[in-house]
Amino acid sequence: MKQALVLGAAIILFIVSLSGSATAEATEKHNATFSQEHYDLLIRSSKEENECALWNNWRQENPQSKIALAKANLGNASLGKANLAEAVLVEANLEMADLWKANLEKALLMRANLRQTFVGKANFQKANLMFAHLEKIYTENAIFWEANLEGAHLETANLAEADFKGAHLRGAHLDSANLWGVNLEGANLSEANFAKATLRNANLKGASVKGTSFMEASLEGACLESVDLTSALHVTVQQLREVWTLYKAQLPPEMVKAFKEKHPERYQKLIEKPQRKDED
Repeated sequence: MKQALVLGAAIILFIVSLSGSATAEATEKHNATFSQEHYDLLIRSSKEENECALWNNWRQENPQSKIALAKANLGNASLGKANLAEAVLVEANLEMADLWKANLEKALLMRANLRQTFVGKANFQKANLMFAHLEKIYTENAIFWEANLEGAHLETANLAEADFKGAHLRGAHLDSANLWGVNLEGANLSEANFAKATLRNANLKGASVKGTSFMEASLEGACLESVDLTSALHVTVQQLREVWTLYKAQLPPEMVKAFKEKHPERYQKLIEKPQRKDED
């Protein structure tokens, strides 16, 4: 009986120690991705009217510091021109924040909340925004070169004239988004949803659109040069009539036939090598 009690006590102590180790490990992991010091300094800097000079000066003096702001609450913060390059902002809340001209190059923003955020002229080059929420975001010439936005939510976003050259937008949700004049050259748009989106004057040269839905999207003036549309979804002849060019594009045979029958002159013009737009 005594031995059983001793054994039972030993087992309980072992379980408690494992639980304590797991808790310590979780705490250590959280501390590695969130720094109260970084958070307090950034918040203090955001409240000063000097475009985050305090924060930027600190980063310049401490280039070795890895910015840890995972799950940080930065909603409504004024972070214009803030240097957040390579910062860990996983699951951070940036809703309605001002990120005008902020530098987020190579930042980690997976599952972050950027709803209604203003990111005019901000730099997101090579940033990771997988599954992030960017609904109703306002970009105004922001740069997303080679950024990863797989599965990101950009419904009703205002992305006019943003640059997504080489970006990864596989499975992204862009329903009813404004992509007027956006550069999507070489971007991976596979399985993305552009239903009812505006792509007027957008550049999709060489973009991958396998399984991409363009249901009721506006393609007026869009460049579809070298785009393989054979596996794109919900594309109509009526939509393609309005594009700027189909030079070197690939269309399903039945669509080519219908296009030639209904609009032979327009089809011929679209498949020819286009002039520069300023020469039209």
